[in-house]
Amino acid sequence: MFAVDELKRKLEELRAACDWQGTLRFVEEKLNSVSESAKAKVELYRAAGFAYCQLGLYQEAIGFYELWKELAPKSAAAR
Repeated sequence: MFAVDELKRKLEELRAACDWQGTLRFVEEKLNSVSESAKAKVELYRAAGFAYCQLGLYQEAIGFYELWKELAPKSAAAR
C-alpha cells in the first residue's frame, strides 16, 4: 500500500506529464492490488475522474467523481 503522500506525488507526476492513460493504469493497479485507505481512494478517484475528463470520456469521469463524492461528502471540491 502506498502512503497517501507517495500516492499524491506519483499522481502529480503523471498529471504534470499529461499522462492520462498512465494515470488510469496507475489508479486501476492501485485499486485492484490492495485495500487502500479512504484517503487514498479519494485521491485515486479524483485523479481518475480528471484523467477521464482530459480524454473526453465524461461518463467515466462522472462515475469516479460520484465515488469521490461518496467518500468525501463534505468536500466542496468533490461536488
